[in-house]
Amino acid sequence: MGRVLTISVQGDLTQIIDALAARGHKIITNHEISKETSVFIMSNVDEDWEQIKSLEWIDFGNNEFILTMNASKLTEREIIEVIDRLASKSDKKMDKVMKIKVSVDESLKELRALLEKHGYEVIPSYKVDHDVSAIVFTGVDEIWETISTCQMREYGDSKYVLTMNASHMSNDEILDTLNRLCSKKS
Repeated sequence: MGRVLTISVQGDLTQIIDALAARGHKIITNHEISKETSVFIMSNVDEDWEQIKSLEWIDFGNNEFILTMNASKLTEREIIEVIDRLASKSDKKMDKVMKIKVSVDESLKELRALLEKHGYEVIPSYKVDHDVSAIVFTGVDEIWETISTCQMREYGDSKYVLTMNASHMSNDEILDTLNRLCSKKS
């Protein structure tokens, strides 16, 4: 399976809770978010959360980004697939066999060097393929205008890819977010 994730899930999502617990994940149903929480899955979206997309990385304070999933916009199967993919990212066998691939805008030379120094495989932004775990861009155009910092987004051959706007994040924030997603130590 990979690593065990701490996942906060709203209590009414019993089938999802059962499926994730059967996979060995630690499930919290009291809406608490802690440093160990990797994913927050919600179902009852109120006016405070009405703008949330199906998958979005949200900063819950101190630049602690947590993947937040809106179960009202995703099927149970889609949720499980995303969790399985996240859990597999830290599988020791996988880390030894291949580096984690990140597509980075060519103009971000310092960030590219920092990520390579920390063991990431950095590829140019025009070469995104199905093995890419994250895309880091700078600037805003009509395609990326809704991304202020980072969010999970459907892109090309990849079902969901972490997409980060370097215009609104420091290099260290980007590295910390990638390390957290991929369970790497700084």
